[in-house]
Amino acid sequence: AYSAAGLTLDAVAAYAALLGAGPAGDYAERAAYGAAYAHYAAGNYGEAAERARRFLDQRPDSAQTAAVRFLLANALDKAGDAAAAVTEYRLVRDAPAAGEFKARAQYA
Repeated sequence: AYSAAGLTLDAVAAYAALLGAGPAGDYAERAAYGAAYAHYAAGNYGEAAERARRFLDQRPDSAQTAAVRFLLANALDKAGDAAAAVTEYRLVRDAPAAGEFKARAQYA
């Protein structure tokens, strides 16, 4: 809700507080993705990329892997690391279950 309302710095703080409280299960996964996205939306591309990488390292079998990897690619691109971004876009494009992100990665 914070990000949708344009309150990205508030979203960053809210996700930091939520993650600090130690959520479990699906809530932890959603909070970790939300934190990465909030940093991206706030223009903190390096932090967004770091959080996305941490998500992928900790949850390699997540249903959100394609979304998080696409976010990582976008963050890397915005941070000026085009080569790393292309690598991540290709991983999304070539993933068997990338859903909507597969087509988006193909043209990124």
